[in-house]
Amino acid sequence: MNHSQTSSRGTLAFLAFINGVMGFVVSTLAVPAQSTALAAAGLNLLRDSITAWVALWVSLGVFRRPEIVARIVGVIMILLGVGVAAISVGRLAYGSTPDPATIAIVGALALLINLVSIAVARRRRLRAGGLTAQTDGFWKTSLNEGAGHIAVIAVAPIIALTGSNIPDIAVGAAVAGMFIWRGFTSVMAA
Repeated sequence: MNHSQTSSRGTLAFLAFINGVMGFVVSTLAVPAQSTALAAAGLNLLRDSITAWVALWVSLGVFRRPEIVARIVGVIMILLGVGVAAISVGRLAYGSTPDPATIAIVGALALLINLVSIAVARRRRLRAGGLTAQTDGFWKTSLNEGAGHIAVIAVAPIIALTGSNIPDIAVGAAVAGMFIWRGFTSVMAA
């Protein structure tokens, strides 16, 4: 194993770790904040973590058939997205009072981690072995998910001004819908 492969694998492990930790934190804080949008943002971070771990395991030869792993990850994404969609329906039916301050602060932290991940993955571009495709895909996906984090931050002042949970539910449901769609495309492409 050369230095470039070791460095690339270290980068993937770092990306998996920071996104996994932040995904757990965001998802956990979404509960007391009563925020569907934060729950969806947590999914995006967890997906980034899973993507980085899978890329690392594929590079190490742990998975001999990455297409099967891609299908499994796709199914997990679908299930998590359906979970957030169910939360959206429940909060629409039974009501909730999202905390705009928590949504704004935690959403900003999620965006920061997302931007750090993009910068690290882009800078490295992991040109060793077969890692280029996984890392390029990682940073492009993270770039797209940044838009979801921006939507989460943007919904906080709308909630504060209107006192309504509808903007939070709408953003959460939209991000969950994109998550489900990406899960289906992962399953179909594999």
